[in-house]
Amino acid sequence: MLAITIINFATGLLFSVVAFIFRLPGIIFSFSPNPVSGLAFFAVSAAGAAAVVASFMALMVGASAGVVIAIAGLPRLQGGSAYAGATPPRPPARVTAGYAATQPQPQSQQQQRPGGGRPHDE
Repeated sequence: MLAITIINFATGLLFSVVAFIFRLPGIIFSFSPNPVSGLAFFAVSAAGAAAVVASFMALMVGASAGVVIAIAGLPRLQGGSAYAGATPPRPPARVTAGYAATQPQPQSQQQQRPGGGRPHDE
């Protein structure tokens, strides 16, 4: 929906600039200027109209991109997962004194043996 709105605005603005540029010589010649100043005014007016439309379109696309980025980051601000069903990245290992800390290994399903659990102690 947002892309359609941007396309509609861009199309309308571009056709408006084209129509303005085609009607501009009639407006200029109605004042009957000398050819050099008329041509200079036409160039400045056409460039100004194009600059206004280009800056408005850039602002519109930039604001739309900001809205999309804000909506994409909304779950993270609400405390939810920003990964939408994907597995989040694994946190880095904790480092202690320059070495990776060992994580406690899960206890095996076997019973602990007397004498420390070593077979040669029996």
